Amino acid sequence: MTVRSDWLRERRHVLAPLAIVAIGGPVLGLLSAYAWESMYGFAIGSLVLAVGLAMVRQRALRGAEIPFFAVGLNMVARVCLSFAYMAVAIRTWGVSDFITYQELAVVVGEGLLAGELRQGPLLHEPVISVMYGSLYLIAGSSLIGLGLLAVLLGSLGGLCIYLAATGALGAAADRRTLIVFLFGLPSFGVFTSVLGKDSWMLFFLGLTTFGFSRALRRRAVWPWLVVLVGVAGVTVTRRAIGVIVLFALVSARLLIRRPVVTRASVLRPVVLTLAIPIAVIGFARLTDMAVADKTGEQIELVEEARLVVALEQYHRGLAVDANKIDMIGIKEQSATAILLYLPLGIFRMFFHPHLLDAQNVLALLAAVENAALMVLFVLRRRSLLASARRALDDPFLAYCWIACVALSVIISIAPNFGVLMRQRTMVLPFLAILMAVPATLPKTRAVEPRQPQPEMT
Repeated sequence: MTVRSDWLRERRHVLAPLAIVAIGGPVLGLLSAYAWESMYGFAIGSLVLAVGLAMVRQRALRGAEIPFFAVGLNMVARVCLSFAYMAVAIRTWGVSDFITYQELAVVVGEGLLAGELRQGPLLHEPVISVMYGSLYLIAGSSLIGLGLLAVLLGSLGGLCIYLAATGALGAAADRRTLIVFLFGLPSFGVFTSVLGKDSWMLFFLGLTTFGFSRALRRRAVWPWLVVLVGVAGVTVTRRAIGVIVLFALVSARLLIRRPVVTRASVLRPVVLTLAIPIAVIGFARLTDMAVADKTGEQIELVEEARLVVALEQYHRGLAVDANKIDMIGIKEQSATAILLYLPLGIFRMFFHPHLLDAQNVLALLAAVENAALMVLFVLRRRSLLASARRALDDPFLAYCWIACVALSVIISIAPNFGVLMRQRTMVLPFLAILMAVPATLPKTRAVEPRQPQPEMT
């Protein structure tokens, strides 16, 4: 066994390129037989993924605490799960949201090459259009290439969350919990790797969280620039989520007690006075927007209506009743009805469908994952309590708690379990950080100065 290992180690520089040619050659040939764009997109997307993984490896070799094996394995798993997800969706439903985003990337990308900003198949903000057009400039019109870039965005977002947590919590952080959440949950990896808003959202949330954790530990300009880019990206992608993240950042930065008096201390009474009405008004407005958006009351474009119908069929497999699409337990758009529904809605977001709800294979896989998530909740309950106590003095944990709770409130208003599982990917990163907090911390006691003992005569 040792002789064989030595032989492979001595010839790895020759065997590795041969293996790449032997495996990649037939794959590129099959893809080129399907479409030239697929071959080009696969080659460029794979190159970008390889460069990104090489940069992560270089950071790990320089001493950064990065679980390179977990990141690399997660990236490979994301590629496989993402392509399997798209293949099943195209074969089963025919139309899905990632196809629409591919069309948006192609239309806008071709317009950018022509020196103009064109409108895609749906009414999107100009910045979102440019974001997807930039992906087209890299990978072309290939759905495979664009999917690989989405995988890279999701992987980098998860890595940023990991680095933010380990940097803020220090050596006491439970890295196994972070790895399970960020690199091990299948649904989290799938939905944040498919071409669409979820991969962008994880990337921008990762930038925001990473920049904020660095800004709290060092006085420099670049962490706040990273936070600014992250918040801007989140706001452009999903406006309501951007408002929540910005509110969490400002609240955590200004309201948390500190042992020393700073300039922000003067603003605390003012912010505390305005925080309650702002929170109430913002909650009412955001929930009204969320309910209206979920129920489809603001749909005007024919193309968007067609997409919504397709998405309802697309997520039907995770509903309790296959003939019932609307899983919202809110019967009227009032603050009372929404507040009464929130406990059940948040519980559904994390733990439904459960094993008794599974009506097909897809629902069964989701139920198994949710059961594992419930076990993690039970095992890490003391960490959640510890993080809540420390959030009173730690701005980073306060930011994670505010974002986690506020996002759970908004996202729990969803039409069915499929939408809940897809959109809860915006909550799981913050939950992973809170669960990674050590349950107990070493207590430091102030040592009183010893009084000089009188000399014995």
